[in-house]
Amino acid sequence: MRNSLRIVSLFFLIGSGFSFGQTNSIDLGVKQLIDSTYNSKIKKNKVVGASIAIVKDGKVVYANGYGFQNLQDSVKADENTSYRIGSCTKSFTALSIMQLQDKSMLTVVDPIQNHIKSIKIKNQEGKESPILIKDVLSHQSGLPSDIMNGFFCEAPPTMDWTIGQMNKMVMAAPANYVHSYSNLGYGILGKLIENVSGQEYEEYLVENIFKRLNMKSSFVNNRKGFSDQTSRGYLKYGEFFDEPEIRDKAAGLIYSSALDMANYLKMFLADGKYNGEYIAESASIEEMESNALLNIELPKSNNWGYGLYSHDVWVKQGEDSVKARIIGHGGDTWAFHADFKYIPELNVGAVILTNTKSGSRISDAEELLELYLEGTNEGSIKRINKVNTSKDELCRADEIVGRYFLGNMNMTVKNPNKIKIKMNAISKLILKPVNDSLRYAAKIRLLGVVPIKVKHQEFSFAKKNERVYFKVIRMSSGSEDYASCKYEEIPVSHEWKGKFGTYKLSEGHYTCEDCDFVNYEDLVIEITEEKGLLVAKMKGTSADTKRTLILKEISDSLAVTIGIGRGTGETLRILENGNLFYSGFELSKID
Repeated sequence: MRNSLRIVSLFFLIGSGFSFGQTNSIDLGVKQLIDSTYNSKIKKNKVVGASIAIVKDGKVVYANGYGFQNLQDSVKADENTSYRIGSCTKSFTALSIMQLQDKSMLTVVDPIQNHIKSIKIKNQEGKESPILIKDVLSHQSGLPSDIMNGFFCEAPPTMDWTIGQMNKMVMAAPANYVHSYSNLGYGILGKLIENVSGQEYEEYLVENIFKRLNMKSSFVNNRKGFSDQTSRGYLKYGEFFDEPEIRDKAAGLIYSSALDMANYLKMFLADGKYNGEYIAESASIEEMESNALLNIELPKSNNWGYGLYSHDVWVKQGEDSVKARIIGHGGDTWAFHADFKYIPELNVGAVILTNTKSGSRISDAEELLELYLEGTNEGSIKRINKVNTSKDELCRADEIVGRYFLGNMNMTVKNPNKIKIKMNAISKLILKPVNDSLRYAAKIRLLGVVPIKVKHQEFSFAKKNERVYFKVIRMSSGSEDYASCKYEEIPVSHEWKGKFGTYKLSEGHYTCEDCDFVNYEDLVIEITEEKGLLVAKMKGTSADTKRTLILKEISDSLAVTIGIGRGTGETLRILENGNLFYSGFELSKID
């Protein structure tokens, strides 16, 4: 999605900013193992800077920095360097909600409309429905994933404006139908915190979390919070990138350091307590960590709580194995990548923060935990295979015949014994049954000739509540997830054919002037018909705006994108003035 930038050749130095005064001593061999591993990782992946911290039994046992927080001025990264932590922010937002519940100022079973009266979004049947706070916290409310206008720009609009735009949309799915990650939902939770507490989101976090956890290097992004310890961001090694703000700040706008995040981990590992004081009640922490998706219609393999997700592992200790959970949340922006994970059963946690696009290749806190546990001979981790135990109905081969949509890919099943999916101009995905079943192995065929076996995934079909679903099976974990639902063919109506044409962006949009991505300044949408489907072809200045939306008609003036999960259920609406509305943008028809 991001355009390539010029690579600057620089002499690569490795920084080691370990502070012995703030950590407990661990074996020198373990330190050397960790340092050599991460020095090698940042060099191999051309990451400018990274910082880590490890917590064990309520104490920081190791913290360090590698590379640079500011390459241009040769400022080395250390454990106090602040990085943007992206969606790790969501756990702070969820913790804030639980604190407000502890004070009886709300409950998570409240409809969010009780606290934000301006929310008027309707479902696809045209009715307003309660949107429960707990469902927004666990991404199963059915709210749209994002509103693109103003999401990533120098001067973001307010959440009041954002809610007004959301009200022009419809719910992407019914509540408790599917887990669908929503930045928009968490942005609205930030507004909820402000309405209930009477404080700005930033102010609430400072007073109720950062100060109480002694997180001195943490802040919600604004230029006032920047200091000499704030890391720069880099799209490529040597190429500084001044990353703009995110409108939905409660979804991803916190900066923090490795040592600050270590204090945050201590609080979770102590069931909500820090330095003898409860930051949140133990029951609230337990509720955050528990799987909230137990009653969802389309079960998900991973467990999701409130601002946290988890999976089960075996920890082998000598001849014994202990069942445990790895809990946490990751965060990714264009330049910054972060992750924190902890294992309550072992009272251990780790955090890693990076400042470069390629940092996504090394920002896995679980890998850091594994390295520490194996280095200290405290155990080795093996993920527990979790097979989806939902009560799917078996379906016949003839029932799977039809159309399915995987993002922008159109999968038409004509012959159940050989399914072809066009991935792009030069490759197809070929599915063939395994042992005469409706479970399929896959090969990618390049240029129509070169076969490449897909080793780590298989696919299957199943029925649930009389609907046929296409499922992905991950061989390494045994997990299964619903990827698509069979589409019931609906001819394009005469009314929508009358709306065919090209629409250009009107005034009132928010720009990211120095961005080579998410640049909608010249957005154009063409509404047309392809192979009997209503489609909207998007074109814009940056490559990521070039998309084709496959739509389902809801009414004469309303259509939504087809599919299940994140990025589906997007609203396309013809307004009363004849203009087109999409994701906060208004476009006028070109005559």
